[in-house]
Amino acid sequence: MKRLLVILVFFSVSTSGWAKCVEADRIARTKDMLTAISTYESCAIQYNDDVSQALLAPIYEEGRYGVARNLQRALLFYHLSAENGNAVSQTALAELLMRLDENEEGRAEIRKYIRKINVAGKTTGGRVSADILHPYALLALAAEKQAAKWYYPSDVLSSPKAAHLFRSYQIEPDKQKEVMRLATAWKNRKLLAAAKEVLSADEYQRFYDELYPAVGRPDAFSRSQTLQRLEEQMKIYRTKAER
Repeated sequence: MKRLLVILVFFSVSTSGWAKCVEADRIARTKDMLTAISTYESCAIQYNDDVSQALLAPIYEEGRYGVARNLQRALLFYHLSAENGNAVSQTALAELLMRLDENEEGRAEIRKYIRKINVAGKTTGGRVSADILHPYALLALAAEKQAAKWYYPSDVLSSPKAAHLFRSYQIEPDKQKEVMRLATAWKNRKLLAAAKEVLSADEYQRFYDELYPAVGRPDAFSRSQTLQRLEEQMKIYRTKAER
């Protein structure tokens, strides 16, 4: 098993967490897959590493390396990685949801998973929301241009399949508007989370007030300037985190 990318996940993985993820990679290269999978799970859950999550999801979906097939855990790890903005996982989760929706047994798995997410948020540390569990919304997010994703936690921002699947997906116009609303709400959540990560409390409040004024709406130019300032501050933050 090879890691998808060698990255520093500056939003979510501490120094000790990054070391744990590198250790999982080393163990995987020795072919001790069960130990590697256990270590990847520590990375995925404890340190919220989207690459580890993306590696684990298909293992549980297909039952690889002697691990029992478990669709609930597959959904969880795809979902966690997708919540981090990982475009490959967003696409894979959309495809899995579409396959499960083809029969009642699969739909029951989806309902079971959503119930777990809704009533046991502590399982994921409050990092996920069932709102985004719609194939169209996931594909819309994955298909967006990388330049628009500068505030995402993940560095895996491109999925070659996403745009094609997004265009081929059939959905009624009224439902399309609703799931696109969910996708937009998801992006807003991630943007505000990124702002909180890099701004002081006072700076964040000014940013929020500029972007979401209590009265009226900011004009396009003002919004663009506000986002550009945040992007510049994030670049500085990332540069420091990589040192």
